[in-house]
Amino acid sequence: MTGEEGKGNKFPSLTAGIRAHTGRLLAYALPSGTGNPAQAALIDTFSLRRRSLGQPAYIAEVAAALEDVEGVITATVKTFAIPDDSAVLRVALTGSAKSAYFPHPNQVISVDPASAGADMAVKVEAV
Repeated sequence: MTGEEGKGNKFPSLTAGIRAHTGRLLAYALPSGTGNPAQAALIDTFSLRRRSLGQPAYIAEVAAALEDVEGVITATVKTFAIPDDSAVLRVALTGSAKSAYFPHPNQVISVDPASAGADMAVKVEAV
């Protein structure tokens, strides 16, 4: 845990915490534009300049952004999450999987380009 009790990030183990922080440090060290095209598409789709106050974030937006990348035939989104579910107005589920986040009217759900490399993982497979 970082910070005071009840605030900051909690990790299930020391190893998980170290990996998360190492990934975040790597994201800050990478020069702009060095991610793969799929990551760039997600960063653009969920950038602050493209999102509006109160705009929901849907798992389908992730798949659509990935499928717009040249050479991508289909995309499967295995995990869709934000850092703190309790911070938004509502979370929609499809079965037991999170499929949409509905922020409060004064909130924006967006990706921070500076840390996006650590916040998202995109695995590209040849067909």
